[in-house]
Parts: sequence; structure tokens; C-alpha cells
Amino acid sequence: MLVTTAYRPSAALTTYARSLADRLNAGYVARGNDTLPRLRRKYGAQDILAVTEEGLRFYPQGGDDGRPLFFHPNMAEIRIKRLLRGEPDPMLKAADIRPGDAVLDCTAGMASDAIVFAHAVGPNGRVTALESERILHLIVSEGLQSYPTEFPALEQAMRRVELVRADHLTYLRRLDAGSFDVVYFE
Repeated sequence: MLVTTAYRPSAALTTYARSLADRLNAGYVARGNDTLPRLRRKYGAQDILAVTEEGLRFYPQGGDDGRPLFFHPNMAEIRIKRLLRGEPDPMLKAADIRPGDAVLDCTAGMASDAIVFAHAVGPNGRVTALESERILHLIVSEGLQSYPTEFPALEQAMRRVELVRADHLTYLRRLDAGSFDVVYFE
């Protein structure tokens, strides 16, 4: 895997990209004026993680459509807006989520459900979300902490999600009985 930046990165962005490359045991490559396809040709076909002012962008090797994987709260924003208008959320209703609950989302993915859970349990509850894939965990954990939004309820919910890199079965086996009020699989 290569880690690079957007064109003309700030010094802080370059430092951050280098630190991510170290964390991932990946090579850091200065972007210069190279396109991503050119970087692939220069260094061999491989995955590329681009560090940009808008967040992390992952371009997998063989990604035919050229679109990156990146964090976005997806439907969580719309669902939270509906909740604030007093509309029910079927997932929350089925799980009987209450303020103060402790929720374990065993299949975080892009964490949209975890964000909705975090909104519903409020500041006195807790949401732990599990993601086993290294790159997805990195992108989502960074996004949950830094995604820019002007919607306070969404931002507060995102910041309260604890994303853990773990296989759900291994994680569940280590828990004491009663560690969570709700364990969720999608």
C-alpha cells in the first residue's frame, strides 16, 4: 500500500500522511504532480490511501470505477433529523433502545447505525462498534472524530461512538455477561 496526499498539501497534512504510513507499515510517497494512476505505474499496482483536507480517501487496487472509499455518515443524518421531529426509527424500536443504554454494534461498516444508536442513548449511554477490516476501521474512526458538519446532534453522536478494531466473535468471547444492554448485528 502507498500513502500519499492531495496535490499541494500543507506541512501538517504531509506529517499526518507520513505518520499514517508508519502506523500501517506502508510506504509514503510525495504526491508532487503525479496522478494516482501514475503513482501506481511508478511503484507497482497497489492500494493507495490519499490523505486530503476532506479526509482519508482509499483507492483499492483493481477498483474498476476509480471512486474512493471515504467516510460519510450516510443515512444517519437523515435518521437523526427524523428522530428530532418525533418520528420513530424502526431499528431503535426493534432493539428497544433507551437513553443511557450500552450498545455493541458488532458489524460497524461505515458506522451509520452506530451513530443513530449514539444519538438515541445520549451522553449517558455508550456505543461500541466493531470493525475487523484495518483500512475501513482507520477511515471510519478518523471520520467519526473529524467529519465536518454543522448539525450538532450528528456531530455529538459521531464523537460518542467508540470504534474498536476487532472480530466480533473474539470480542464477544472476552466480555463479561451483562456488559451491554443490546448487542446488534446487521
